[in-house]
Amino acid sequence: MLIIVVYNYLCVAENVAMIARYWQNESRNRISKMDKNKKMNIFKMTRCAIFIAILAIVSQLMIPLPFSPVPMTLQTLGVLLCCIMLSPGEALVSTGIFILLGAVGLPIFSGFRGGPQALLGPTGGFLIGFIPMSGLGSFLLRRAPQVLSRKATASFWRVAALGIASLPMYIMGAAWFTYYMGCDFQKGLTLAVLPYLPLDVIKLVLAALVFAPVLQRIRIPVWINTVEEK
Repeated sequence: MLIIVVYNYLCVAENVAMIARYWQNESRNRISKMDKNKKMNIFKMTRCAIFIAILAIVSQLMIPLPFSPVPMTLQTLGVLLCCIMLSPGEALVSTGIFILLGAVGLPIFSGFRGGPQALLGPTGGFLIGFIPMSGLGSFLLRRAPQVLSRKATASFWRVAALGIASLPMYIMGAAWFTYYMGCDFQKGLTLAVLPYLPLDVIKLVLAALVFAPVLQRIRIPVWINTVEEK
């Protein structure tokens, strides 16, 4: 009888130990997953902050044109790099916060401008257009290989994706410029879009054919797996 009781206690103790080990492993897995998610969130915030700073810097590299109130800047190159290096959500957040910071008064737009008047000026449509441009470009860069045939080269779909993503920026910029200047849409395109296309094409090709292959091979932890994110 004593042997049976002892045996039953040993069985119960073994079962309790198994349950304890199970919950211990489960807790470790949850903690590990939480740590991984926390690290990824920190990396995402870091990437967004870096590109907000990059946009603010390249915005000051500008060349005023005598025939148009829209200066020639490297802002679009900064947005194209957002498309390449950030996921769609991160690209939208980065450009959105950049516009928001400028709208509340920080002098981060071209010519160290800031405040609502910068968005309500002749270049306001282009600034707002950076938001859909960045999200769409990032999305297309990650979807294009699945849409195009296998014979299409990586260079072709990069150029095509970034070119398509630039259209909302041009349309919004030209539309607002036309409204602001009180001219017809054709004149708005002539003054605010067409003079900048040659340089924009050069920036697009550089981003797609030079920067993209190089930047996507960077193995700094903060950038790893960014390209695969949806």
